[in-house]
Amino acid sequence: MSVAIVFDREVAERWHLREVGVWMFLGTVVMLFAAFTSAYVVRKSGADWVPVHLPPLLWLNSVVLLASSLTLELGRRPGATARAASTAIAATCGLALLFFAGQVQAWSTLARTGVYLPTNPASSFFYILTGVHGAHLIVAFGFLAYLFVRTVRRTDVAGWPYLAGLVSTVWHFLTAVWIYLLLMLRLA
Repeated sequence: MSVAIVFDREVAERWHLREVGVWMFLGTVVMLFAAFTSAYVVRKSGADWVPVHLPPLLWLNSVVLLASSLTLELGRRPGATARAASTAIAATCGLALLFFAGQVQAWSTLARTGVYLPTNPASSFFYILTGVHGAHLIVAFGFLAYLFVRTVRRTDVAGWPYLAGLVSTVWHFLTAVWIYLLLMLRLA
């Protein structure tokens, strides 16, 4: 057995434990949003429910978030050079920041029309759901920024594919959660 194979196996085992942690985290996120969904469906039947008219910007913001998932995948594709990976991951970070700015703008748009967190139950759910999603996305952005730094510095080359895989799992998951939330808020 060569040293390289032993090293790769050790690296894989170390990253496997981190992967288990990521999936446990995502499981808790699923449970959190399942609870929110249940509460949303039950509360929606109340007489004081006034639907929130979603700002059209949210649909554009969804496209931005989906594009960020695409650029992340371009950065981690097999055979990508370090420069191409860095560029794609930087684009992902930029799109993530654009998404955050869009969310702030959407909240501002609602506030200008008199829709605030305590306005009615529907507005409360909108702000809470998008805020909790945003908080998770901010944490994921930290991991994304860490991946970018590791890509630029080219540190721990053997562990990079594992890190990129974990970061993309979290990022794509939260993108899917966003699409789910937007459809739930729009259709339910």
